[in-house]
Amino acid sequence: MFPGATGYLDTATLGLPPTSAVEVVRRTLSAWQRGVADLSDYDAAVAGSRQLFADLVGVPVSWVSVGAQVSALVGLVATALPPGSQVVCVDSEFTSVTFPFAARSDQGLTLRSVPLHRVAEAIGPQTALVAISAVQSKDGRVADLAAIREAAARHGARVLLDATQAAGWLPLEARDYDAVVVGAYKWLLSPRGTAFRGPAGHLRPDSPGLRRLVRRGPTRDPSGAAGGGRRRRPGHPSAQRRTGQRVAGRPGHERGVISGRGA
Repeated sequence: MFPGATGYLDTATLGLPPTSAVEVVRRTLSAWQRGVADLSDYDAAVAGSRQLFADLVGVPVSWVSVGAQVSALVGLVATALPPGSQVVCVDSEFTSVTFPFAARSDQGLTLRSVPLHRVAEAIGPQTALVAISAVQSKDGRVADLAAIREAAARHGARVLLDATQAAGWLPLEARDYDAVVVGAYKWLLSPRGTAFRGPAGHLRPDSPGLRRLVRRGPTRDPSGAAGGGRRRRPGHPSAQRRTGQRVAGRPGHERGVISGRGA
């Protein structure tokens, strides 16, 4: 499955693609180069990768959207928070989780950073959101997610979970959180530039930022610039990468090797 990579122990930095994924990406790039690419294959790749992720974390596929980077998906959640919100995070948290919220400091949004073992006790009535990685990228420490969920529920706070360093080996149920984001190029063995977002239904679903998270297919151009409100079809997100991602998780998925489901 991983020829020539015997002894590789750095998946936390960069997961290796299985042979099947490499072959599919090569065929996809060749078809593009030869001018025979079929765009419907890209749609199928996006749909297939969404389904695999939905199965992995235990949610309906309709809850799953795709993106290119975790930071962009977190940024859309950040835009859903009202001005003046407090976000609790971890000291030295990966910047993809924290920077999107820091960028809204001019609107009164504040970040309260605490040690990992104190996150649950830091959650209070003033907390709007907890933004945390399930597994810390810096040192591999695993968050006490049960305690964090309990404290957040007690105070009416929401929880955004970055499962980039967890999905694929650490059991989790995405429906236990208000939003889950995953960079797929590590433990999900996918090409760089692929990411997922799980449920975010409780985070002001009327927010323009969250509405943009959901890829619903053809939409109308409200400006009329496309000609009298004609329908337009969104582009294919990370198209060539998704063809590889669709098959990257299949071997482990089919044999039960890769499992993100909780007990």
